[in-house]
Amino acid sequence: MTREHGPGAGELIAMARSLGLPHPERTGELLWRFHLLLRRADAELNLTRLRSFGAMLEKHYIDSLLPLRYWKPSGRIMDLGSGGGFPGMPLAIALPEVQFVLVEGRRKRTAFLADAARELGLENVEVVSRKLNPLDRIEVDHGVVRAVARSEDLLDRMARSVAVGGTVALMKGPDCDDEVAAVAQMGLPFALADDVRYALPRSQDARRLLVFRREDGEWPLDATAGRGLVVPAGARRIESEGNATYKRWKQLLTGRGSRKHGETLLAGERFVTEVVESSAERVLGVLSREGAPIPALPESVQAFVLGGELFSAIDQERTGGPIAWLAIPELPEWQPNETRGVALLLAMQNPDNVGAAIRSAEAFGASEVVLLDGAASPYQPKALRAAGPSAFRVALRRGPALEALAEVEVPLVGLDAHGEPIGQVAVPNAVGLVIGREGTGLAGLDASVPRAAIPMQGPTESLNAAVAAAVALYAITSRT
Repeated sequence: MTREHGPGAGELIAMARSLGLPHPERTGELLWRFHLLLRRADAELNLTRLRSFGAMLEKHYIDSLLPLRYWKPSGRIMDLGSGGGFPGMPLAIALPEVQFVLVEGRRKRTAFLADAARELGLENVEVVSRKLNPLDRIEVDHGVVRAVARSEDLLDRMARSVAVGGTVALMKGPDCDDEVAAVAQMGLPFALADDVRYALPRSQDARRLLVFRREDGEWPLDATAGRGLVVPAGARRIESEGNATYKRWKQLLTGRGSRKHGETLLAGERFVTEVVESSAERVLGVLSREGAPIPALPESVQAFVLGGELFSAIDQERTGGPIAWLAIPELPEWQPNETRGVALLLAMQNPDNVGAAIRSAEAFGASEVVLLDGAASPYQPKALRAAGPSAFRVALRRGPALEALAEVEVPLVGLDAHGEPIGQVAVPNAVGLVIGREGTGLAGLDASVPRAAIPMQGPTESLNAAVAAAVALYAITSRT
């Protein structure tokens, strides 16, 4: 075998040995060659979000192979939704005596997988370019999924393919008890055979392997074909990803789509209940998964019911739903001369930080939150997930650029690691607390604005911007 592989091959060989794989040197070298193919094709096909070799080593290769400590596949195995080849390609490389069927619906990705298998000489890999639906059948002994959909949806799609007595190994995160219960409630022909909790060796990220055994008995066509979506009275059924409203929801998952439509999505039962109660006029609709309860809604709010796979594609945070579809309010311009109490002024550009800071503003009694020019929108999905309903209860305002703040008609205090301890800084009853940008901080803010620092005892040089904002708000508001 040609050894033009570079230093990464050695790490992959060491990994294969540490996992007790039967052919560690061959496995490591082939994984390295696959890695090079993956990186080469990634720019065009967007096969992975990971960039460093260390992250890919753990989150792709180790993550794909670690379940072999607990699950021993044989015969013919289906990897459903293989994507960039995970876990199917690492498993096929490590287990040359086992046949793997990589099922993927995106043709460019299946072309990549087929080319990679051919170039690596993997005669035990078959690539199938189609989406597997519950009525479909690809006969296999076992199945494996690095699960991105819910367990009941995946098992429903695989029920007619996996042989009686075979298993399906679902590689999940730690919080999936509700999915195990849902499998039993749906009457699917699977029983939980093993439930293993473990962690990735470097990051200690929690993982859970659910192994379901295919029980005896047929899973007839009409068990799924005749089932359809159960839609409560007044709810609207969405059955196709080609539906115009569904396409709009998919666009709202990005900041760009949210800005374009002036709408956003907020997921999670508690958040949705709160926003419906406090801001029903903003709620365009509520999305629920088939079979899940629909929360009580006012007559003005439309309920939508989606099948499991459609819902999972929208529910990117895996909350289980429901999901509120919301109209984004216009941000009024900040009036500094009307400021009372503490106004939190944010220049932060990370939407997660903006959302967390808004939540802290509500918790510690800030009178308003001012989004300075260039700050992340508080209504894009990531910010809203961090802020929750606080984004609709806190007074949000649109402010000037950080560099123009010296001209406003209200006293300011800037949060800066090099300022005076915050307990020693004089803070008037009406004040604007300025939180700068991630990385550059208060660069550009006039030097005449007083700086306050949060004293720290340990060796940490600085706090996350959202954490610092919360601590500073508490320090200021607790004085009164």
